[in-house]
Amino acid sequence: MMTWMFPLLKPKKLAEVTEQILHEVPDAPLDLITERIENTADFEFLLEMIRKTPPEGVIELAQNLTVAEVDTLSFRFCEVPRDLRRNTIAIIQERWKPRYAEIAWRQFQYHFRDQDVARFVVMGLEKTEVPGFGDNEAAHMIRLISSGEPAEQIAGLLASREQPFRTSLDKLRITENSPLGVELLKNYLLKASSKTYLELEDQEFIQYALGLMNAEYQPDYLKAVNRYLSTVPQSNYQEYVMLHIYRSLGHPDDSFSRVHGLDPENLERFRRWLNFRIMSEFFEAAGYSDRFQFWKQFADDLHKVRCITVKDYNVAFLVFRDIAVVEFAQVGNAAYVYPRDYYESQLEHYATEKETVTNKSQLKDPYNSLTRIIHHGNWQSRWYYTIAWLLKGGARR
Repeated sequence: MMTWMFPLLKPKKLAEVTEQILHEVPDAPLDLITERIENTADFEFLLEMIRKTPPEGVIELAQNLTVAEVDTLSFRFCEVPRDLRRNTIAIIQERWKPRYAEIAWRQFQYHFRDQDVARFVVMGLEKTEVPGFGDNEAAHMIRLISSGEPAEQIAGLLASREQPFRTSLDKLRITENSPLGVELLKNYLLKASSKTYLELEDQEFIQYALGLMNAEYQPDYLKAVNRYLSTVPQSNYQEYVMLHIYRSLGHPDDSFSRVHGLDPENLERFRRWLNFRIMSEFFEAAGYSDRFQFWKQFADDLHKVRCITVKDYNVAFLVFRDIAVVEFAQVGNAAYVYPRDYYESQLEHYATEKETVTNKSQLKDPYNSLTRIIHHGNWQSRWYYTIAWLLKGGARR
C-alpha cells in the first residue's frame, strides 16, 4: 500500500500556493518577455474584450486572462485608448507583478506627461519594485512625479546632486535620448551653474548638449546661452563654448544674426569676448605681440573689431565709442586713428566688406586722421596717454 509523504492540498489552498510560487519566481528579462508577448498575445483582441466587459466584470476578466495577456496590457499600456484606461488599470493592478514597475518606469521616460503611466510608476515605487531605488530615494521620487511637473522637478534633483548629468541618469536608469532624458537635459542647461561648465562636465558632453539644443530647441538654446554668459565669470569663458555660440548665432553686426535674441547685457558680454578674440587673432597672425599688448589695455572700451584682407595682407578696424583705429598687418605701416563719425561715413563700408579695398591708400587719410601711431622705439609709452585721452572724450573736443 502506498503511503503519501505529504498532505493533499485542497483546491483553494492549492491556488494560494500556486499564486505564492508564481510571485516568488524571478521575472525573466524584459526583452525575453517582450518577445514572448509579440508571439502569443493579440493586443487588439484584448482591447475588444475590455471594451465589451462591464465595470462589474473587470476583476473576473482580469483573473481569467493569461500571464502573457496581462503582460501585453502592461507593455502596451500607452497604446490603450483613453476610454479603456480605467478598466485596463484595474486589470493590471489585480494581476500586478514586480516587473510591471520596471515596465512603467521605461514607459514613463517616453510618456512622462501621461498621468496614468505616472500612476503605475508611483505604485512600483511604493512597493520599492523599481530597480535602482531604495526606500528613501523611492519616497523622494514619488513626491517629484506626483508634483504635476515631473521633468522640471527631477531636473532640479539632478542639479542639486552636483555630479555629471550622465552619472545622474545612469543612477536613475534613465535613457539619455528618451523624451524624458532630453527634457531633463534642457532643464539641466537652463539651471546650470558655473560649476556645471567649469568642473562637472567635460567638453564632449557640453558640445553635444549645446549642439542638440541648437538643432532641435533653438529658443531654449538662447536661454541656455543667456544662462552661461550671465553665470560663468567672463574671465573663465571657455573658448569652445564661445565659439559654439558664435558659429550658431552669428556676428552681432550681421543683420541675419540670431545673437540679438540674447538679453542686452549678455549680448554686450558676447561682443566683448568676440572683439577681444578677433583682435588677438589678428595680431597673433601678424606676429605683433607688442601691438596686441598695447591695445589689450583698452579692450573693455572696444565696441567692435573687423578684419579684412587687402591683396595679400590683413587690416583690422578697432572701433571705440569716439574713435576708430586702422591697423595694418604689413610691416612698415603706421596705425591711423580717426574720429568715429569719419569711420562710419568713409571706412565702415570697407570694414563690412560691402565695398572692396583695392589699395591700402584708401584707408590712409592723414588730413582727416586724429593722429598716426608710428611703431618705433618706445612707442607704447609715448602713445598710451594720447589714446587714453581720446577714449575719455578728447576726440570730441
